[in-house]
Amino acid sequence: MKSGKDLRRMSENENKEELLEEETAEVTEEAAAPEEEIPVGDDENAKLVKELNDTKDMYLRTVAEYDNFRKRTAKEKQEVYSDATINAVSEFLSVIDNFERALSVETSDENFKKAWQSHDSIYMSDEQRQIFREAYDFWKDRTIEIREANETAFAGIDIVLGAAENDIAKAMAPAIKAAGAVFVDNSSAFRMDGNVPLIVPEINGEDAKKHQGIISNPNCSTIITLTAINALARIAKIETMVASTYQAVSGAGAEGPKELAEQIEALRVGEAVEPKVFSH
Repeated sequence: MKSGKDLRRMSENENKEELLEEETAEVTEEAAAPEEEIPVGDDENAKLVKELNDTKDMYLRTVAEYDNFRKRTAKEKQEVYSDATINAVSEFLSVIDNFERALSVETSDENFKKAWQSHDSIYMSDEQRQIFREAYDFWKDRTIEIREANETAFAGIDIVLGAAENDIAKAMAPAIKAAGAVFVDNSSAFRMDGNVPLIVPEINGEDAKKHQGIISNPNCSTIITLTAINALARIAKIETMVASTYQAVSGAGAEGPKELAEQIEALRVGEAVEPKVFSH
């Protein structure tokens, strides 16, 4: 069974891969232009308003890029995106289309079922479909309140699930602990901290009880790999394991895999490696 220290060592290299190069995308000025700016009030709220404007602009750019993706021909997609990105985005958009169609208030139960079963990679039983439908009916007319995360936002909360950048996780952690809540953090901010248990529930869940206000988890690929490895290790001792992931490569777009192949070839023939897309 792996300890928190074992998981922490596995996470060290994974943390480096989180510094992904953002994939460049062509977005037309019309599609990318933000709508009318939210008016800035007094100085006290200026920072918050700016963040709202930035978030709105990012959302509009994301929507525009998805629309741009849909409009590209297969040849154009090959020139801009990697095969992995094309497959992933196409699958994502297909699921979203089916989901929106299936949950439409005008959709009958029979059409709801057909919408999901027409998607060859998704199967929903009648029971699962009913759960989705009940959830949709429950939330469709309700308003969800969104509050700003600040030092006073965590009063009365028992568990805080964090999925933000490292700097935000570190900034909010003291306030979360002061409020008496347990901070379960998904960033890499505390993964290498020896005082913070690094947890994969299926492997060392009991270690979570040793927390001092913060619980961390490894990178996604580490969790998936070690969950399987831990089960195998109970049957036969594993002495050596070499693991490689290439999330950063495909995440950088079409030029990422191309640069990886060029660097491998350069190393093979003894030539100097010249990074262009990546820092190393």
